[in-house]
Amino acid sequence: VDTAITWIAQNQNGRGIVVRATGYVPERINTHAIEFAIQRYTTLSDTLLFSYQDLGHFFTVLTFPTGGQTWVYDGQTNLWGERAHWDVTTGAFEPYRISHAMSAFGKLIVGDRLSGGIYEMTSTVHTDVDDAAIRRVRQPPRLSFEQRRFTVPSIQVVMDTGLGMASAPTGHPMLS
Repeated sequence: VDTAITWIAQNQNGRGIVVRATGYVPERINTHAIEFAIQRYTTLSDTLLFSYQDLGHFFTVLTFPTGGQTWVYDGQTNLWGERAHWDVTTGAFEPYRISHAMSAFGKLIVGDRLSGGIYEMTSTVHTDVDDAAIRRVRQPPRLSFEQRRFTVPSIQVVMDTGLGMASAPTGHPMLS
């Protein structure tokens, strides 16, 4: 990714450490929470790792099919996130279906690890590999005051609006 090489490392003290090296100096990039999650997976031998650039960010995507999760590292912000595929038949999140990516013909071309299909990934398309709407979940950090719960009397949601989808039941995205 960018000019760095990324891999999952292990040493005599444990496994599941995500490492990136720019030049000859490896550096641990995962957080303790990500490392804890990875170390709980029964196997790492089926891990799929690929990287790509989009909108000025360099992403590293690690999918753990046996572990049932996909973690994404943003090399520009040094933040981790989770990606998943929403299965409309089961009504549940599954590991991300995209397993590899390449830039070709001025596009970002990606492959589906389950069907073998090839697609274009772009921020202007709002459907997943099965043509279902991409389901997005944004979870803010937990709020507390001196480690105690408190009531929030009101909340204001700020968002960009105006992007409708013809495939949505009402023709408009919904916030729930």
